[in-house]
Amino acid sequence: MSFLQSAFGISYNIRDVAYALLLSIIILPFTSLLPLMKSKMLSYDELREVELIKSRDKDTKLPSYWPFALREILQLLLTWLTIGFFILDVSLACSLAEDASIAFTRRYVITLFFWIAITEPLKGMLCAYIILKKNPSHFISCEFDEAILPLDYVDNCKPAPECLRNDVVGTTESDLKQLQDNKDKKTREELFFETMREVACLLASLVVIMGLVFYYRDNTGFLYQQQVRSLLNLEQIPYGPVAFGSINQIEQFWTWANDSLAPALLASWYDGGPAWAMRGFANDKVSRAMGIGHIRQIRSVPLSQCYTVPQLAAYSGNCTRDITFGNEDRHPQYARGWKPYVEVDGVDPPAEYKYRTADEHQNAAVEGRLHSYGGGGYSVLLKGTPLQIQDTLKRLKQEHWIDKNTRVILVELSMYNAQVNYFAVVELVIEIPAEGYLLPSSWVEAVRLIKYQGRDGDIIMTFEFLYIAFAIFSFLKNTFYYGTNVVNAFKTLPPKGGPIRNFLYILLGRFWDFVDFFVGILAICSVIAFFLRQQYIEQALENFAANNGNAYINLSQQRNMELMFTFCVAGVVFFVSCKLIKILRFNRRIAFLADTLDYAGVSITDFAVVFVLIICAFNASLYCLLWNKLESYKSAVATFETTTAGMLGKFVVADIFQITMLGSIIFMIFMYTGTLFLINIFVMIVMYEFEQVRNDSSRQTNQYEIIDHIQTKVLRSIGMYGRENVPACYVRDSMKDYELLTTLTAKADLLLHRVLRWRINYDNDDDDIVLPPRRAQDMPDPLYL
Repeated sequence: MSFLQSAFGISYNIRDVAYALLLSIIILPFTSLLPLMKSKMLSYDELREVELIKSRDKDTKLPSYWPFALREILQLLLTWLTIGFFILDVSLACSLAEDASIAFTRRYVITLFFWIAITEPLKGMLCAYIILKKNPSHFISCEFDEAILPLDYVDNCKPAPECLRNDVVGTTESDLKQLQDNKDKKTREELFFETMREVACLLASLVVIMGLVFYYRDNTGFLYQQQVRSLLNLEQIPYGPVAFGSINQIEQFWTWANDSLAPALLASWYDGGPAWAMRGFANDKVSRAMGIGHIRQIRSVPLSQCYTVPQLAAYSGNCTRDITFGNEDRHPQYARGWKPYVEVDGVDPPAEYKYRTADEHQNAAVEGRLHSYGGGGYSVLLKGTPLQIQDTLKRLKQEHWIDKNTRVILVELSMYNAQVNYFAVVELVIEIPAEGYLLPSSWVEAVRLIKYQGRDGDIIMTFEFLYIAFAIFSFLKNTFYYGTNVVNAFKTLPPKGGPIRNFLYILLGRFWDFVDFFVGILAICSVIAFFLRQQYIEQALENFAANNGNAYINLSQQRNMELMFTFCVAGVVFFVSCKLIKILRFNRRIAFLADTLDYAGVSITDFAVVFVLIICAFNASLYCLLWNKLESYKSAVATFETTTAGMLGKFVVADIFQITMLGSIIFMIFMYTGTLFLINIFVMIVMYEFEQVRNDSSRQTNQYEIIDHIQTKVLRSIGMYGRENVPACYVRDSMKDYELLTTLTAKADLLLHRVLRWRINYDNDDDDIVLPPRRAQDMPDPLYL
């Protein structure tokens, strides 16, 4: 009930729900009255059909129905009564006192929800079961249809003429033709209904998902992110102070922390004095600090000796090693300058040299450019005025708080801008591997963790409720269907298939079923991330309120859950949109594309194998030549990304020319091979299969043109369906047969002419080759159709 309370500002209790459920059950007889009355009355078209039947045979017995005029009067009366009672309810609710009006509104809303979602569908299913149990034929017909179209059994049917009888099935050719036409029409109707239902469900799900995404984010998030990056001086500007992104020495880090970080954390006026009226705000005057930020470092255990070759061991005595899980320094307490700590009575140990776990830091693993780092380490809080923070940083610099065993420095803090309702989660990382260089990276993420503020709060809550319902329903339905298909596929395994082939056939044998199942998985993962985000943000707000913002608060978990939710929703949007290809396969033009890709699957697979082998060969050679010379080739994955971007036209070859001539030659050969040869071959494969599918009707899987069917129904409904819209009757394509027979006749005449023209002399006289006279009996009569 807390969801509805936060969504509509009204509190609910169990009594309201019970009353609403009881009222939704009480109104069921009244809602059943209208369908019952409609079943006793004929529509205008049915009335005309009854009059036509009676004009042909006055003795025809038909069920009794209410007069048509009574039907129109009752329909008009019920319509206006419904509107009148609705207006009366609204007016009475507005005239009540505030408490009574709120009670009436909440019970009305719950009653309406229960009636639409629970009681009315259950009533419909129960009535359908009773009716079909009593009259099974009503599944495809009704009482009126059975009355005007009585079934004639075989005994009452006259035998068909022998010339038109089909001895195989025992009926006439006209009956078979009519049966096939009726079957095709029924199939079109069923496919039309199924397609419209799928399209409606797809559009509804897309509206819910896109509405959720639209109200979740706006462009102010990006602008606020850029504002925070500018406030912390993360990008270098010409002739500006040292920026975080340009740090390559420890001395530059202390300079940036002293000149840019410390002044940015607390608001100050133009003269540098503190803005006491804006205590707790950052220096942009709009961002409220969510707790106190900190600088954290992770250290490696010092090495007692250098592991090097014996010839150089005497010259190397100051070695370190990269961070791993086994050699991370987790010593509980150090003295200043990283000396062994000796406890002294009455003297507190320095907090900056105390190891804190990931739970104390409220942090999880942090991904850097080289390694993944845990949430523990040694940290210093950035609290106090800017001058106090600068004094603390100056002292730590003199104590060599960052030394040769420091493997990573992390600056972590969070801000909140109430004007745009965005949180800024700042994560700055400087990696210091054993090689000695500094590798800075920054991540500032603007996330909207509190969704229900402002004028769009109720709309967002409504879309979230609809999306959660869609996600749960989609997961249950798609999982059930996919599991059923897997069981059926297991029963129909190919007899000679290997284990890998059988495994792929079971799991991926039906592509679209697997896509639906994957959509369900992504949807339920997004729901889990949604509730975890809600739980984490409530914990953070409680922590902030308990400490009045004077303690360290880390929002990285909340940010990660928000990003996970966003990624899962993006995946759901993508795959649900892709289902349009499946739904629109009834259209011949879209079916061409699907059939082309289907028939080109084997050729594309063979081409993909060759393409991957060629790409791997060039990538391996470029990686061996450039891995330690260019950052874009520093790893196998980076090399693959660079070459792929090069095939798409985004590459810079000037750097390679300056480094190695062999690498530039290999790169240019790869570019020409990939862009001019491989990509064109792929296009040729697709175009060839497209031509084959277009010219061969047996390769086309036309599942009835629903577009033509819809057009026909619309034209009929508005009275514009004429003779020009009726498809032509089936006429055998005699022109195609005529052309083939004409070609065959011409070739036969040519063959006969050559046989009669040449006569070989058996006396081996090469010159005795004569042309026999033309004889009428030697030439056949020309063939005409």
